[in-house]
Order: sequence, then C-alpha cells, then structure tokens
Amino acid sequence: MYRHILRAMAAFALVVSFWSVLRVGGLAIFDWSAWLVVGAALPYRVQDRALSFSKFELPAAGIWLLAVGGVLSFFSASDVLEHLLKVFALLLAFCMMLAFVYVLASKKIFNFAEALSLIVASGAISSAVVILQGRFGILTSLVPDTPYGVQAWSRLTGLTGHPIEAGTTSALTVVIALGLAIRSRRWLLYLLPVLLGVYSLKYSASLTANLALVVGICAVCLYSRAYSVLLVCIVGGSAVMSIALATGAAGTLLQNRLQHLVSDQGNYESVRSRQTQLEHTFALINAKTIFAGNGYSVGDLPEGRDVHDSLLAALFHFGILGLASQCCLVWFFVGKIRADMPREVKGILVGCVIVFGAAYLTGPTLSRRSVWIPMFVMGAYLLKYPATRRAKVRSWADVGQSPIPVPH
Repeated sequence: MYRHILRAMAAFALVVSFWSVLRVGGLAIFDWSAWLVVGAALPYRVQDRALSFSKFELPAAGIWLLAVGGVLSFFSASDVLEHLLKVFALLLAFCMMLAFVYVLASKKIFNFAEALSLIVASGAISSAVVILQGRFGILTSLVPDTPYGVQAWSRLTGLTGHPIEAGTTSALTVVIALGLAIRSRRWLLYLLPVLLGVYSLKYSASLTANLALVVGICAVCLYSRAYSVLLVCIVGGSAVMSIALATGAAGTLLQNRLQHLVSDQGNYESVRSRQTQLEHTFALINAKTIFAGNGYSVGDLPEGRDVHDSLLAALFHFGILGLASQCCLVWFFVGKIRADMPREVKGILVGCVIVFGAAYLTGPTLSRRSVWIPMFVMGAYLLKYPATRRAKVRSWADVGQSPIPVPH
C-alpha cells in the first residue's frame, strides 16, 4: 500500500513537471509535489541494494559551488536582499530536483521507461493546451504578460510560462516519445504525444525549438538505427509543408517568422537583440566579474533582461564558481553519452541533450525547472550504465528496475 501511494505521488509530480504556470504561493505545483515525494520516500526501504547518494556527487558539487558563488557575488549586487532571495530560490530549485530524482532512482519508484512516459504525458497535455489556445481561443487566460488579451501575433505558452519554454518542452516531448515508440513498438501509444508536440510548435512559434527538434529527431532515429522512421518523418514533414503552401495556409506566425529569418539572412530582430545583449554582457566582464560575479538582482541584469546564454549568465552573475557549477550540473547528464547503453536509450539522451543545449545556450534557462527535469531524470537513471565499454548492459528494463515490467 505504501509503495502504491508513493508511486501515485511521484507520478503526479512528473505529470505536472512541465506546468510551470500553475502555482501555489509563488511556487509551481511541481515544486510542492516533488518535496512531498522526497519526504514520503525517505523512510521507504527497497529490498535489494539501493543506489548510493555518492553517485550524485557531481551535481551536489555543482550546487555547492553555486552557493559559494552566490555568497561571494552579493558584494557586487545592486540590491543585496533581492540577490540573496533569488540565489536562495535557485539553490532550492536545484536541491529539490536533485533530491527528487535521487529518490526516484534509488527507491526504484519507477523504471526508466515509466518515468519518461510520465514526462511525455506532461508535455503532451501542455502541448494540447497550446493548441487549444491558438486554434480555439480556449484557456488563453493562462498566457502571462498579455494585459490586452491574446492577439493574432501572440505566441502561446500552454501550461508553461514562456513561448520558448513551451517550444522546448514540446520538442523534448516529441524526442522522448519517438524514442520510446521505437524501442517498445507501441506506436499508437506514443503517436498522439508526437503529433501534439509537433503541431503545438505552430502556436508557440519558437524557432530555436523547431530547429533543435529537427536535429533531435535525426539523432534519435540514427542512434536507434530506425532509418525507416527517419524516412517517414522526412516524407511526412515535406508533405505537410507542401500541402500548407498549396492551400494557402502558410501564413501562420511560425512560418512568417521563418520567412523573415531567411529573407533577412540572419539579421532577424530577435537574433540582433540577443547578439547585442551578449556583446554588452561580454563588455561588462572584467577580472572582478570573473572572481566574484556581478550579482543576481534585477538591477544587475545587462540591459534589464536575463542573459540569453546560461553559461555566460552563470559567469556574469556568480563568477568562475558559477560557471564551474553549471559545468558540473550539465556534465551530470551530458557525460552519460560516453557510457555503454542500448542504442535506443542513447538516442533519447542525445536527442534531449540537443534540444536542451539549444535552449540552454540561447535563452535564460538557469531557473526554468521544466527544461532541467527530464535531463536530471535521465542523468539519475543512467548512473547504472558503465562509463566504459568493459561491461555491457543489454536490457532496456535494466535501467532502474521496478516490479512492473517494461512492455516490449
């Protein structure tokens, strides 16, 4: 009975993991539910040997470095109290994610496929809400920062807080669902999340997410050796675009943005603004910045906006320790690419790393937990795979086993 309740609580937390717009007391529902799962799971004992927390020393070191960098950088902050509150919130978020994925993997609440399927469900529901907002004008009150209502040129957010975040979560959903479908051959189960995720990108209109999704799909198919699936994706995508052009349905926000990007030859407005901000950020970095950072309050933001490059943002706000902390956190899951694992698992990981990397290096993702959660989950569950090719794990179900077998 205890295990069933624990699984239900953890399932709820994963299903709401992408829904950052739904908040209680200033915190997302995922934050509250994840901490409840951690508290409820700590007394739970598994029968066989549990995964040691020492395996998580890399992200733990990253969080510790971020804490030290946050303390040092408060001397440079224009508003010390705001700086400390924002740093505390960031540290709390990373601690929560680390504790949550630790209990998921060590207590064997779900196996790898089950955890990813719940994340897919979260993304599929958010993508469906994006479509409802854009196609039918339903639930538009969830879109933040729209005092005059949603207009034809508005980019929709679904259950996330920003159109870029909506696009990234949709792309992650498609990549994971496609990888699970290739492995399990349960195409009908995962086809709907794929279609919802792809179609929702029409309304979130994130160019970064769309381009990353194309590369991510190629990575999943090539690593899985699913060449026929890749061919179907290419032919299907080309057919849809041809029909849209032939029927005059090409005038969507996404297609207009793509046309402007091509016609401007890279001199696109959003690209120019990000490039200008990054150049300004680089100009503000000096020896003092590298040692102690420039602070993390709103007054410390270059041009009054979050830095649209998370590695650069970490260096700018927290100095070299902030940069080192991000390297530790990111390497926790990126480093697993070297491990010996089933090709379908590696395909999902590589595809998600591509989508994550695109958002991470072009947007302010330091505090966007919805982008980090799938990566932390994969990093935790893939710890059991050897870092070298001396030992070979062949079974998909070996990734974080649970009493419920993975369907084949």
